[in-house]
This record gives sequence, C-alpha cells and structure tokens, in this order.
Amino acid sequence: EEFRRDLHTRLFSSFAHLGFDDYGWYSDEHLKWLIPKGEHKLSGLRAEIEDKKAEIQGDTASGHTKNPQHIAELERIARKLEIDANELETVLAPYKEELKRRDTT
Repeated sequence: EEFRRDLHTRLFSSFAHLGFDDYGWYSDEHLKWLIPKGEHKLSGLRAEIEDKKAEIQGDTASGHTKNPQHIAELERIARKLEIDANELETVLAPYKEELKRRDTT
C-alpha cells in the first residue's frame, strides 16, 4: 500500500513540477476577446498613471509643496499603478504571442 501511494505521488509530482503554461488551448475567439479586455484594463491603468503625474506636476507648479506628504502619496500611488501595468503587460504578452503565431495572413 505504501508503494502504491508513493508511486502515485511521484507520478503526480513529476507532471505537476515539470508542467508548463499552455496558451495554445485557447480558441481564436477567446484570445480575440481576452486580449482587448486586458488592453482596455491596461489603458485604464495608464490613464490613471498620467492623471497622478499631472496632479503631481500641478501641485508642484502651483507651489503646493507645503504638503510634501500629499505629493509623496501621489508618487507612491503612481509607482504602484506602473507596477500593476507592467505586470498586466507581462501577463498579456503570451496570449498576444499565441494569437500572432496563429495569424497566417
């Protein structure tokens, strides 16, 4: 009984640990739906980043540097949004590559 359990565990873990992400199982329609959704979210993040940067520039230009904590908080939010945008770009990249690979026209 112990051998069977061990064999099962070893077989399962060999596939689980050596596996890879397979983006090829998505249909063309799903990829064509998924990628624009992700890009829409990405454009929203980029718009928020630009809004925060504009707010920082506006506060700095108008002399509202009396509250440096506010500017530091805006900069922190902008950095967080940039990290989120970069992560989303990284997640979307394999899906875009898979769709590009399929496009033969």
